[in-house]
Amino acid sequence: MPDGLTVDSEGFIWLAHWFGAGISRFDPEGKLERKIDFPVAQTSSVMFGGADLNELYATSASFMWQSKLAPPGHDYQFPRGGPTFRIVLDIQGRPENMARV
Repeated sequence: MPDGLTVDSEGFIWLAHWFGAGISRFDPEGKLERKIDFPVAQTSSVMFGGADLNELYATSASFMWQSKLAPPGHDYQFPRGGPTFRIVLDIQGRPENMARV
């Protein structure tokens, strides 16, 4: 199930997969470019950071959420999550848009 997402400097979308144990990168046409697996089932959001915006941070959630939206046969005993993960990439993110107050 898709959850949080962000966009990198090449216009690719990075998407966290709740119940999916990972994140995916999709090109501007919607084609899957890569998937990064995580040791937790509930990845919840992604964001670029670091001085060069080349660090991808992915959050995960630890609470139990049994749902009809889970894929058939989902293993609720698989570690759900909780930690934040950091991956250093050769790809940069985009600076966030700042709103005027």
